[in-house]
Order: sequence, then C-alpha cells, then structure tokens
Amino acid sequence: MKTCIAFFSRDGSTKLAAEILAEKLKADLIELIDPVNYRGVIGFLRGGFRASSGVSAKLDAETLKKIASYDTVVAATPIWASKTTPAFNAILTEAALSGKRFVALTVQGDLNAAGHDQRVSDMKEKLAAAGAVFGGCYPVGSAKFGRCADKADLEKKLEGFKIE
Repeated sequence: MKTCIAFFSRDGSTKLAAEILAEKLKADLIELIDPVNYRGVIGFLRGGFRASSGVSAKLDAETLKKIASYDTVVAATPIWASKTTPAFNAILTEAALSGKRFVALTVQGDLNAAGHDQRVSDMKEKLAAAGAVFGGCYPVGSAKFGRCADKADLEKKLEGFKIE
C-alpha cells in the first residue's frame, strides 16, 4: 500500500506533524502550496474567511496528479475558524480520489477540537461523492496561533495515529 502525507502548514506545526507521521508510516511527503498569502494580520483574517467559506485553493495540477498516484492519502491541515484550510479543501474537491483511502489529520490550537464532528461529516460527504474510502480523522491539539508546536509533544500525541 503506497501512502503519502499531503500537508499544508502556515506556522510549522502541521508540517512537523506530517514529518513525524511520514517517518512513522514510511510514507512520502507532499507539501501543498496555496498561492494565497496568509502571513500577517491581513493574511490571518483572509485565511479565516476563506476557510469558513469553504473555499478551495488553486493547487498545482502536478501536485494533484501526484496525490492521485497513491493508494492511501493522509491529508494534514491546520484548523482555521473551526474549518479546514483551502489547500485541504482542494484535495477533497480536485484530486482524483476514487478508490483511494483518505485519512485526515487536523492540527489546531483548541485542545478540545471544537467542530470536529461537523468537519468529519463534511469530509465523509465529499469523499463519498469522490468515490473515496474514509479512513478516519485524527485531531491533534497543538500550539496556539503563530507558534510552532513542540516536537516531543506532537510525537506523543501522534503515537495513537492509525489508518482505519
């Protein structure tokens, strides 16, 4: 089973989590590049608005093609305004996921993962429409906005990560 970890990260916590998982699962890493600038206060507001609106990023066609070449796709995303990022949304709506197993890893400052059940419901609906198999959603509470999470803390939190 060929597995990739496709991730988007603004402040580094999700990237670190993806790297930890890639090592644990012996998976390939694919960084998602959203051309929209999310830096600074304006970028923070832009990101929250775009996430809460369910917008999808314009990802490179080669990146989407590469993701589609894997049997299992683990998509890692920060949570903004209680929603998944535009880069994550693009995988759900633009990548060829038919017949693939899809697992989500969400990284958020909220240790209680507020909104998790609704995010899972939304993912399941989009994945069913794409013909993909939902393999679970693993929420990880992390550092607060603008600060990268502690590696040892993330490693401990990801010990129980599994693909259903």
